[in-house]
Amino acid sequence: MKEHWESPAFKTKSEQNKKNRDSNAGASLHTGGCIPHRVIYKRMKESTGKDPSISEFYSAIITRKVIKVG
Repeated sequence: MKEHWESPAFKTKSEQNKKNRDSNAGASLHTGGCIPHRVIYKRMKESTGKDPSISEFYSAIITRKVIKVG
């Protein structure tokens, strides 16, 4: 295994993957965790009493939630 990790091909791929992970900074990400979209939609509908618009729903599932501590 150590021989594989020290190979030039593995190191090249590893460096590229590091760059790829860093390039996602600030990207839209699914933030619902393990909660299915249909459940998020249902909760939004129950909290407002009406069907959320597509843009409201999309915003809810991709926006990172900031939790204030203290």
